[in-house]
Amino acid sequence: MGLGGEMTGHRDDPAAPRRGPGSGIGGSIEPAGNSEAASSFSDKETLKKVIRDHVVPSVEASETAHQVPELDADTFFSLLVEGDEVGLKSVVPLLLKHNVTFEDFHDALLQPVFQMMQDGWQNDRLDFLTIDLATARVQMICNALVHHRLKLRKDGADTGPTVLLAQCSEDSHTVGLNVVRAFFTDAGWDVDGGADVSPRAGLFETLGTSDYDVLALSSGHQTKAVVESVIERVRQVSMNARLAICLGGPSVRDEPTAFDGVGADVVVSSAGEAVVGSANAMQAH
Repeated sequence: MGLGGEMTGHRDDPAAPRRGPGSGIGGSIEPAGNSEAASSFSDKETLKKVIRDHVVPSVEASETAHQVPELDADTFFSLLVEGDEVGLKSVVPLLLKHNVTFEDFHDALLQPVFQMMQDGWQNDRLDFLTIDLATARVQMICNALVHHRLKLRKDGADTGPTVLLAQCSEDSHTVGLNVVRAFFTDAGWDVDGGADVSPRAGLFETLGTSDYDVLALSSGHQTKAVVESVIERVRQVSMNARLAICLGGPSVRDEPTAFDGVGADVVVSSAGEAVVGSANAMQAH
């Protein structure tokens, strides 16, 4: 499945229907933090945790070697870190030219680039603001690819199952959710929500008034009890009694077995697993 269109930072197709309060695909494009935020951390270990979980999402390496013609990970990393405007504007057209799927883009470029950012932070070669700005540029590219996937669909038509993306709290780990959103969209799903949807920001109201097939819930650093209570409430209010719940996020990735029995239909540790697991869970209902 390829992606087609021109580069833009648009959130999603303006013609696409909204499903309810708090819907939308991923929220606005902005850095995950800023220099003020960086200066507020006196403990480097705390800041390192913020970088790991909210600025540079951990992405599992693919067992299959993927390549993007005319663009390697080192070049892409340099474009992102240096903010080369001309070079960055060429990325999306290049991906579209070669009909690159988001999975291939993720495995060939995003995964190694995120690892380079992580290494650069740990070795003091990159500061918080540099990583933050580079991450914002990644989000713009991801959202551009999603926008153009949507342009290939007929206006107002639902071409696949529906999924609502949400957080367990206002943790704002937007990059990981944007990656998840792109995976779902590339696989043909109709995607709503994102980092701006949470228990305190429209999650229960949206599920109570709009019919979704799947809720993809991301947990930042919530305890099992908190996640369990959110899922229990979701089951109570959901308009769709057969709603399938997919649970992922930083806390799940760190300790996946700790979230067994919380009420989710599937627990995943990567964006690719979220798409496959959600489809299987939906079919099982």
